[in-house]
Amino acid sequence: MKFRKESGKLLVLRQKTREDYKFKKVISIWDIKNSANLKSLFIQTATVFDLL
Repeated sequence: MKFRKESGKLLVLRQKTREDYKFKKVISIWDIKNSANLKSLFIQTATVFDLL
């Protein structure tokens, strides 16, 4: 049950990033690349802490 709840959280995070991504496209490709890398790193870290 706990795993199901966690994967639900992850789905929400992914959806949020996708929206941010679309919004940032307007700014610049370079910005997107950098922020996407940082964001995925942050999400991975957050997920690890959530699972603990």
